[in-house]
Amino acid sequence: AVMALLNRKACLGPARQQPAAPTVIISSLGVRRPCTLYDAPSPCVATQAHVAARPTAARSSRRALRTIAKASATQEEFQVKSENLSLCSRKLTVTVPASVCKQAFHTTVENLRKVVGRLPGFRDDKVPLPIIISHCGGQQNFKQTCVEELLLKTMESVMPNVKEPVVPNSEKIASSVKALIEAFDPAKPITIEFEYETVPPVTWRKSYKDLEVTIRDTGDLTTDQAAAEDLIRQYRKEKGIQRVAQRGLKMGDTAMLDMRMVPVGSTLPLPGLTSPRFAFDTEVDPLGLMAHISGAKVGEKRSFTLTLPDDYSVELWQGMTLNGEVTVKEVFEWELPEFNDAFVAAHYPSFGNAAEMRQALLATTAMERIKDLDQQLADAVMAAVTGVVEIADIPETLVLEMAETQYRAHLLQMIEDRVAPRDEIEAMATEEMVAEYADKRRAELTDLIKYNIAVDEIWEAEGLKLEEEEIASEVNLRTQQYKAQKVEFDEQAIRDQVIDTLKHVKTTEWLKDNIKRTTLPWQGAAAGKA
Repeated sequence: AVMALLNRKACLGPARQQPAAPTVIISSLGVRRPCTLYDAPSPCVATQAHVAARPTAARSSRRALRTIAKASATQEEFQVKSENLSLCSRKLTVTVPASVCKQAFHTTVENLRKVVGRLPGFRDDKVPLPIIISHCGGQQNFKQTCVEELLLKTMESVMPNVKEPVVPNSEKIASSVKALIEAFDPAKPITIEFEYETVPPVTWRKSYKDLEVTIRDTGDLTTDQAAAEDLIRQYRKEKGIQRVAQRGLKMGDTAMLDMRMVPVGSTLPLPGLTSPRFAFDTEVDPLGLMAHISGAKVGEKRSFTLTLPDDYSVELWQGMTLNGEVTVKEVFEWELPEFNDAFVAAHYPSFGNAAEMRQALLATTAMERIKDLDQQLADAVMAAVTGVVEIADIPETLVLEMAETQYRAHLLQMIEDRVAPRDEIEAMATEEMVAEYADKRRAELTDLIKYNIAVDEIWEAEGLKLEEEEIASEVNLRTQQYKAQKVEFDEQAIRDQVIDTLKHVKTTEWLKDNIKRTTLPWQGAAAGKA
């Protein structure tokens, strides 16, 4: 915990790309550690003793820190001076009395005695201090461990008395760590400077209870029927035959492509969209490839630029402009069976006949449309709330933490959806890509943070509650997913995330049920896109 604080020294600004912890950006995906501004010596007995004596650390969650901020602590021995550095940043100058320095010294010695253990010629509690120090890497390492113990003790004593909410993981040691180690003397007081971030007060320009939203239906019975017929054609393809076509590619065909897709301004191809054997169905074309390769014959190569749609299945790539290169390797045309009672009886006997299967598929497509409409309502509610919430400044730590959280979620979803081989997705988990994500989506991330802060206020104002059963169920689901993907995880951190997520969902549902909404009828594809 203390080394985490040391590593966060001077990182409140844009230098730090890992808001959730000063270790790896996405530990489960094998991302390298970010550079720290305090390089500790190689692991030694002293450090091992300190870690062994401190088996638990403060949780890096908004919920945990708010609980700490409300706790009471005795700090009559500490002299604390607070200074406002900006709307969000604070500095605490803490004078630590000699008695606390002495206590940190003795605690460190006792911990090191346990690590050193029994030495020939000495009783366990009578090993001279110089011998203990020599067994722990020398005077410098010993003093470093004393300072770590002192910092932890000081943080535990001072931070609970902060009267405002502290942004998770924003605390850092502003003092020179090297200077602290040199100045440490168990018989003398010492001054330590800490910095942290807080969130400015929320101002509502309009009550959330008075909000109104307008959404438009995404289809009607006609579009549901068309979607059902598309599904039926896919079922027919599953039982159909593909034959080699000696002509150019046309709608209705399938093809094998040698395809490479690279984002404009980058040299790295997108995983899953770059392959020497990319199976392409002209009737399932979310990329819009047919606009560029229609009519292409086997062996023909075409280069083009395309923009992925805003509703593309991989959210991380929505709206991205790509340079594409495609070479047609093979073209196939379909020979499909008729969709009739005999077809259904032979291949899908759970349905009584073709009409029954068609009706079931129609109900499925209608349900998907209802889900789309519900998501549109949730998006409209969020936009309406963020539109009336004013926060003077958003702490950079929160922006970076939200960027890391969102980016990690996107990558894990890609792994779950098998968008590309796992190792190709893991290669995307770098500090640079997270920083790029944060820069490109700063406005979106800021709105999401504003909404989350507003959710907290609405949650408290309306007295909303969570049941322990639903928390435990979701925690269990997530831990099982991580285990299945062989991803390391912290169960307490997952629990904190689950609570925040469920609060977000439950508050959004409350808003959807309690604010005025208007649903406009479907007016065709153009109106739907608008």
